[in-house]
Amino acid sequence: AASAERKKRNDALEARATTDALAGLRNRGYFDEWLESELEQAGQTGRPLGLLLLDIDHFKSVNDEHGHPCGDDLLRAIAAAIQVAAGDDYIACRYGGKEIAIIAPETDFSELEALAERLRAAVAETSVTHDDQRVRRTVSIGGYASPAGETPPDSLHMKQLADKQLYRAKSESRDRVLITGR
Repeated sequence: AASAERKKRNDALEARATTDALAGLRNRGYFDEWLESELEQAGQTGRPLGLLLLDIDHFKSVNDEHGHPCGDDLLRAIAAAIQVAAGDDYIACRYGGKEIAIIAPETDFSELEALAERLRAAVAETSVTHDDQRVRRTVSIGGYASPAGETPPDSLHMKQLADKQLYRAKSESRDRVLITGR
């Protein structure tokens, strides 16, 4: 009984250490470790691997207009919507302040694009109510899918490729998805 209780405490400590307290998603440290692990697996098996970077559009204005508690509520709601839309096959992590990353093992270009559109739509339907006002935001999504049978790039290069697409999505119109496979 004592060892079962100890394991339970250790599991709870590990979950706290790898989970972002505000968003409820895995944290950046977990993301970095998991991406390295998935890249190694993809390199060994030749299976595709996808990465999505999501950035909440005009999020600063939520905090400026409605206050940080509203911004926190909206971030939590968006994170929850992303987690549900992503499901158990993908790893959703808080990547930065208003950025979320999705690691998509065994996911090719077309599957990654479909996942990204599903996530974009889920966020667009998400809102919180603050002072009798409905507050919502969209997301811009950039992604990279390593083709099956090819050695994926290292984690830094993969993040740069996805980030370049995210930057394009934000600069061209926001609330859109741009994925590359090269």
